[in-house]
Amino acid sequence: MANALPQAPDDLPPAPKFWGPFRPLFGGHTLFEAATSCFLPTFVVFVWRFVFSCFLLTTLVYFAVTGVYQFQFYSVWVHIGLAISFFALSMCSFVFLLQKEHRPESSRLAFASILLYQIFATATLFLDVVFWALLHEYDEAPSFAVVVQHAANLAMVVVDLLLALRIQFKLIYCVCFVLFTLTYLAFMWIRFAVTDSFVYDFTDYRQHAAAITVAYYIGTVAWAFAAAFVMFLISRLSRVPFVKVRSTFSKDGSPASHRNRYFAFV
Repeated sequence: MANALPQAPDDLPPAPKFWGPFRPLFGGHTLFEAATSCFLPTFVVFVWRFVFSCFLLTTLVYFAVTGVYQFQFYSVWVHIGLAISFFALSMCSFVFLLQKEHRPESSRLAFASILLYQIFATATLFLDVVFWALLHEYDEAPSFAVVVQHAANLAMVVVDLLLALRIQFKLIYCVCFVLFTLTYLAFMWIRFAVTDSFVYDFTDYRQHAAAITVAYYIGTVAWAFAAAFVMFLISRLSRVPFVKVRSTFSKDGSPASHRNRYFAFV
């Protein structure tokens, strides 16, 4: 199985002039980083991600048609984003398998896929903790489908993160996730101004004392930052010696001298 794992070439072209100066903060991702795993062949990674994206899209459509999902909920937009990011990552694996001879060092597809992946993988962790800590309290009998979704999504995301330890999350992308969450909070207040009702009961200041409501909002925003940092730390598991060894040796067991150009961007 080890011989079947994808390996970076020993000789790489120089870094693209555009991404070079910005790599420590933004972009500079490669298909090798986005498409492969330290532990599984790329074809298996492609199948896993494609099947999971189909699962997400199928359940999303089913729950929307049956009325379980409504598009004012944060969870629906997280599921949409997660499905798109997993489909994009599966396409990275597909393109990587096709381009055996000429694989570009930097890839816009890889950049977009990893950016979406970090945003919505983080949103999944953020959402599930909020759901079980707060929303479950107000929704005393959530449907079985919703409970399964909130459990299955996070489990599958964590499994994928552990399989895809070559992907390097960046702190600047954490800001993108926080902005996504704050944008939703702004939408929620605009909707309240129009309809006089909140999407989530725990955000309704009319149902609690002012101090409790403020604590809910501050706690939610603080957890958004914490979830972003947790996901960033998970991506740093690639620095663990066992994983690093699997990522830095070529097929014949000799060090790949230019490997760091592939994923040591941070």
